[in-house]
Amino acid sequence: MATETERRRIALLAALLALVAASPAVGVTTAQESPQTSSEYFETLRELEELGVIDSYSELETVHTQSITAVQVGTFTDEEAAELDSVIAMLRSFQTAQTRFEAGEYEASLAAANDTEENISQLRQRDQSLAALSELALTRYYEQIGTELASEADTANSTRAEVELRGMAAVAYSRANNPDQASEYTRQIERLRAELAADREQINESQAAMNGFESRCTDCESVVGAITTHHVGVFGLYTQAISVEPRLRDAAGRADQHGLEERRSTLSAGAETASTMRSALALGATALMIVYGAVVALVTVLVASRLFAWKRAYEFAQVDSVVVMGDNNV
Repeated sequence: MATETERRRIALLAALLALVAASPAVGVTTAQESPQTSSEYFETLRELEELGVIDSYSELETVHTQSITAVQVGTFTDEEAAELDSVIAMLRSFQTAQTRFEAGEYEASLAAANDTEENISQLRQRDQSLAALSELALTRYYEQIGTELASEADTANSTRAEVELRGMAAVAYSRANNPDQASEYTRQIERLRAELAADREQINESQAAMNGFESRCTDCESVVGAITTHHVGVFGLYTQAISVEPRLRDAAGRADQHGLEERRSTLSAGAETASTMRSALALGATALMIVYGAVVALVTVLVASRLFAWKRAYEFAQVDSVVVMGDNNV
């Protein structure tokens, strides 16, 4: 059995081995989320080389390269650390903006770009040349997303989506120091909103017309029901159905254009109902016309037969009169 002294030696050795395993290797520095020393700043900047925006924007590549050089030269001061903090924050927020935009998260992209502007403002207080390069890259970025957003707006499947996309494009162009393009998209948004308001009014009027027609044309979805309930009134109701149905279909098309899916569904269903009622009323009107035509024809035949009988009687009466007068003359 191990003596007490041996057990203590074994326990001490195990503790030392655990301490060595948990400690970082001597001379190895890893990148930090919030670096403190020059070595940590250097590793953090080296790690940022993987960011796509550094490859996409030559200005950011210059900022990155100069920052790596600066951290390796001379005495590392708190002022230099603050400057590098701004550079690192700017690069990270820039990458976030780019990533969000590529994922189609446009509002989040613009929000991250706004954070980048704030980081550039902080950097400008310490190094105006690096800030100018960063701002130039951000301006190019805004121009790029403005163009992309405008292109997507041209193929948007609803007015609401188009307005949102053109609104964000206007913001992007404004931040890219392109006020003319921003104003153009603002005018387009105003025009789209005016068209949407006008079409909403027409949609509401068409729906109101259908509601009124349905309240008047009860039992009109079947021929028998229409004739039984409205009799000769089917002729007037048929005329109304002819005008209501196309209005509803036009309104449904406008709702679809503007992305008003619920309204489009309601209007399309109303148009189908109006079509069914129109068909029933047409058949009902036709049936009534046939019946009334038959009645008129029957009356006409009866009247004609009576007139024919009267005419024959009259002719016979005239013949008898002539015969009597001839006998008297003889």
